[in-house]
Amino acid sequence: MMRMLKKVLVVTGMVGVVVAGLSSAHGDIPLMINHQGLVKVDGFPFDGTGQFRFAIVDPDSGHNVWTNDGTKLGTSQTPTDPVTLPVVKGMYNVRLGDASISNMTVIPSTVFDDDNVVLRVWFSDGTHGTEQLDPDQVITSGAYAYHAATADAATTANLLDGQGPSAYRVPSGSYIIGGTQTPPSGYTYTGISFEAGWSPKAPMPTGRNGLAGAAVDGMLYAIGGYSAATQYETANEVYDPATNSWSIRTPMPTGRCSLAAAVVNGLVYAFGGISGPGDASYEVANEAYDPVGDSWSTKAPMPTGRRHLAAAEVGGVAYVFGGEAESGSYQTTNEAYDPTGNSWSTKAPMPTGRHLLAAAVVDGVVYVIGGYSAGEQYETANESYDPASDSWTVKAPMPTGRHSLTVTAISGMLYAIGGESSGILYQTVNEAYNPGRNSWSTKTPMPTGRRLHVAAVLDKAIYAIGGRSSGSSYETANEAYVPLLYAFRKD
Repeated sequence: MMRMLKKVLVVTGMVGVVVAGLSSAHGDIPLMINHQGLVKVDGFPFDGTGQFRFAIVDPDSGHNVWTNDGTKLGTSQTPTDPVTLPVVKGMYNVRLGDASISNMTVIPSTVFDDDNVVLRVWFSDGTHGTEQLDPDQVITSGAYAYHAATADAATTANLLDGQGPSAYRVPSGSYIIGGTQTPPSGYTYTGISFEAGWSPKAPMPTGRNGLAGAAVDGMLYAIGGYSAATQYETANEVYDPATNSWSIRTPMPTGRCSLAAAVVNGLVYAFGGISGPGDASYEVANEAYDPVGDSWSTKAPMPTGRRHLAAAEVGGVAYVFGGEAESGSYQTTNEAYDPTGNSWSTKAPMPTGRHLLAAAVVDGVVYVIGGYSAGEQYETANESYDPASDSWTVKAPMPTGRHSLTVTAISGMLYAIGGESSGILYQTVNEAYNPGRNSWSTKTPMPTGRRLHVAAVLDKAIYAIGGRSSGSSYETANEAYVPLLYAFRKD
């Protein structure tokens, strides 16, 4: 694979393999990839000292996701500072990501979230200037395998999911894992992060679908729903991840399913749904639960009664989106509840009317995703609402169109999990949306495919609870997903 570049140089040959991973030796922790190549100048193998620049590139955008010196990320530009390497009879070797080399930075494993990145190389012989070598080089599967395998060799900083360092295969204190890139005192971030995957947790006492969920002070409240005992549940059960156990709390006053919940200033607000008899009772109910006092209170009713709706909180205000109302199946309704004045106001309607949708917040913006619309039974719609400007923006559509899903936000990312899609009643799919890049990626699927479930974030994990599956119409399943952990090295 030789190609002359201005009759000055040629590159040929590249081998990419992971040569280091997490182990008990501090020096081994960065991800490193062996790269070997051949350069020629004026048709002859080059001998001497060469100046090389390297970037791992997303070929779809052409942008750098890693560069040897950490510059020009997010652009298609050449890195600023070169790596100086000896070249003998045209051949050179380098360990990409080896921070002991001048002008070389570590390679975060998140670089391999996308499965088609390539290596781009620039070369200068000191006489003819710097030129990009062609073609870009394919990186072997070893790097992607490393990205998944690091989870098996990690240890925790703070008893993640109740497990201490003894649950992992690294000596205690050697490496720790955190939920952010900010290292605790006495530790340094290694540049390595990884997806930790799913694990089963204590099942919910009352199996149900169409319930609502909310997280307050590290506890998850599962409220209402449709159970084997009643179509319109009042159940209020709370899950404590620290003890992996459930307890029963004061039931909701108005039994209902297909409702939505949002947390505002420490109170859980349960909005709408349906309450019998039959499916014709489109609830306007707005009831607030105080976890501290274990008590409920009735608040100003929602202007538009509806079911299969979504709710989210921004700036102390709860916004309630879409749903199915008696007046029409595919609501664009956007109503805001302000607990301070116990009052409602109407906001800019959602562009795509839909029910069985989901919503979550990143940086003060609400993302409303999926659902069932007049135009599409399995919506891919991803529309963002900015309460500050009361305006909507259309974003990159979800790869797998579906309704009856959940969407949660953690570490600046949105995770759309489960639901029903074309031909699949109980999806396991887990797709992540990056608002900064306006792009989606596929993550580890949920073990129990389901729809009409609920999800919430506690500490570093997303907990998916209840719903309806192929095995049960009234699921008790409780599965925890840790999307991203960061590895640190003790100083």
